Amino acid sequence: MDKNYTFEFEGDGGNNNSHNILSAIILAAGFIANLVAVVFLYKHLQKHKEANHIILLFTLIMVDFICIALYILRRILRNFVSCNLFGFTNYLFPLASGSMSSLMCFERCISLSMPYRYGNYFQPKKTKFYAVAILGLMVCVSALPFVGVGSYDKIFFGPVSFCKNFYIPSDPAIYNVHFALYSLCGWSIVVIGAVSNIRVVYAIYAMTKMHAAVNLNQAPQLRNKEIKRQTNIAKTVIAIFTGFTICWVPWLVVLIILRAGKLVNNDIIIVTSQMLLANHLVDPISWVLTSPGIYKVISTKLRVLLPCFQRSSVSVGPFETTNTQIAI
Repeated sequence: MDKNYTFEFEGDGGNNNSHNILSAIILAAGFIANLVAVVFLYKHLQKHKEANHIILLFTLIMVDFICIALYILRRILRNFVSCNLFGFTNYLFPLASGSMSSLMCFERCISLSMPYRYGNYFQPKKTKFYAVAILGLMVCVSALPFVGVGSYDKIFFGPVSFCKNFYIPSDPAIYNVHFALYSLCGWSIVVIGAVSNIRVVYAIYAMTKMHAAVNLNQAPQLRNKEIKRQTNIAKTVIAIFTGFTICWVPWLVVLIILRAGKLVNNDIIIVTSQMLLANHLVDPISWVLTSPGIYKVISTKLRVLLPCFQRSSVSVGPFETTNTQIAI
């Protein structure tokens, strides 16, 4: 009987228990973290429906949550899931998550570098359209093997078989189309996000040096408040994109090395695969760590169990300020 190994982004290490345990921890933590983030962000979105950065952040977290949920489901049903479905989800979700991160960076770049023309490019309806269009493009690129341009199918090497996730030199020439498009999308995400973040940092620095041009009595206070708000949003976007880049680039490098016909240690492949999976956990963590006000909100929810409360205004970072109950 053939021994089947399914290499997937959960970092399946065959009989390597340490890899499998780590994957299970990432999946469990990712599911809880993204579920909590989805609930909080949904409430923010209901109160700030016109905020483009919240729309994009909510979309990103939803992508991460759906990804983690499907990964858990397909691990449970792995004996009933085809290699095509494994490969499709493996390729799609990192691209989808990365493209949303890059779009968030670009949105911040336009907001800070072109504030007077920002409304021409980003409005709630346009922002949602951009998100849907980009996710649709990632779906099309990842689905090319279904029409013969690339392959996710099972391949055999002697007594061992596995679901194909890599391209090798002996592949048909048509497979290069999928490899090229996938690589182009991947590196474009990294470059666009990096350049946008550099521009964002420069714009925030310029804001701190800018003199008020309106009411001299009110402008300094208003300017400081706006700089702080923009800085908080930028911190979240930059942190999310940095986490994605760290998790994503090693995989792209490994993919290119394998396509060139070079050997890569299996442990390295598994580690890079787990890093891709871990990115879906990094996103909600990055959001919390860069939004100090979130701690107050979470603390408030926990203190609901205490008997004494009073009304107080609680800041929730760059997203909103709301009235809630906190313990005395």
